Amino acid sequence: MRTRLTILAAVLLALGFAAGRLDSQEGVDPAKMQELMMKMMEAAQPGDEHAWLEELEGDWEITYTMRQMPGAPATTAKGTMTAEMILGGRWLKQESKGPLGESLGMIGFDRRHGDFVVVGFDESSTYSVTGRGKKDEQTGTVVMHGEDDDLMGKQ
Repeated sequence: MRTRLTILAAVLLALGFAAGRLDSQEGVDPAKMQELMMKMMEAAQPGDEHAWLEELEGDWEITYTMRQMPGAPATTAKGTMTAEMILGGRWLKQESKGPLGESLGMIGFDRRHGDFVVVGFDESSTYSVTGRGKKDEQTGTVVMHGEDDDLMGKQ
């Protein structure tokens, strides 16, 4: 119940902010403002993509592949992961453990832009990594890409 009230308060705050911005502009059509508010409320709700992510909940044995730098040989390792939907079914939280340490990832779907999004953190660094991507309906996979500048350059 508390989560629903928090989400409702956040949506109402955002709608109030948007209404204030639109209201401060001359000649704003009230019907257009109402349409915008409805779109914002719709975009804030979990959709089919979130239900698809929910299928990944549970405890998993994982194998991951990593390269120290582009073109370097790949190293594989095994570990475990626990995944659960949080924040009203909007984000899949993944906690992983393996020989390279612990990591935390969040995967969601940005209904505004139609992209799956990921942010990841691990105990070997003090920064996060991010990515975005579309779902390939034929293969049922999502490939995400992101760029970051680190000590070795743009990755």
